[in-house]
Amino acid sequence: DRLVGVSLWEDPRIVAWDWPSGHEVARRLLGPFNWTVTPVPDPNALWVGRFVEGEVLLLDPTTLGTLDRVRLSFGVRAMTYDPVHDRVWAAAAYTGLIWSVEAKPPYRRKALALCGEARDLATDREGRLMVATDCGVYRVDPSGW
Repeated sequence: DRLVGVSLWEDPRIVAWDWPSGHEVARRLLGPFNWTVTPVPDPNALWVGRFVEGEVLLLDPTTLGTLDRVRLSFGVRAMTYDPVHDRVWAAAAYTGLIWSVEAKPPYRRKALALCGEARDLATDREGRLMVATDCGVYRVDPSGW
């Protein structure tokens, strides 16, 4: 029932709109370089990747207030939620690092280094991660590592 968006370059805000009316319901100043927003259902939060800060902010989807933050490293660029394993996958833009982060506190995480720059992430019905990089496409089975 909500549409949420961040702006990469000029507008340093996150904005939430009611759907389908399109009325703005929340707005918050975040600063520049927020590349991605990923909703996680339990606990209900929006995970916002902070590129320069090297972290993910967990925001309340109604108020956009900060619930928590997860430190990763510089260049958080892409994220996706995996409901099969209840994890959020995050990728760094320049280093080839991929993180598997538990969706609940204490947000334990594992890192995996791949070749090249990660461009996009997606999970399939079995919870395997697909990673598009400038070296090719990888499939990662989280139960295997």
